[in-house]
Amino acid sequence: MSNLDAFLHPVQEQETKEVIISNRFQTVNADGKTAPAPFVIRAISEEENQKIRRMCTRRFKDRSGMTVTEFDASAYSVRMVLAGTVTPDFSAAEMCEAYKTKDPMEVPGRMLKAGEYNRLSDAIAEFSGFDDDIEEQAKN
Repeated sequence: MSNLDAFLHPVQEQETKEVIISNRFQTVNADGKTAPAPFVIRAISEEENQKIRRMCTRRFKDRSGMTVTEFDASAYSVRMVLAGTVTPDFSAAEMCEAYKTKDPMEVPGRMLKAGEYNRLSDAIAEFSGFDDDIEEQAKN
């Protein structure tokens, strides 16, 4: 196989992954026992990442007439969480209603504690390859 073949036929990775973010969200299993409810996440492609970055970037002219670019890191984080979370669906009408908002962007902040939000965001980032240590993987 040539080097080109490696790029034309990448190794297929799993599409979604279950992660436990908190013990506050409980589900009842088939045995009638409670267990932490998993969040189902998915990886974000670079194409999606760029689209989200553009949505969170604002260009405007300041008082001197210079064009200024402003990036809203908070909105970027929320949009990445919304895009990377399969279950629960933060944009579902029931979720928005339960957390008393019409804006899905507000649901994760109202639903999750700060540490839970960070664990979810970190899990999505890691699954999307932001924390991959390629050199370490190549050594093994």
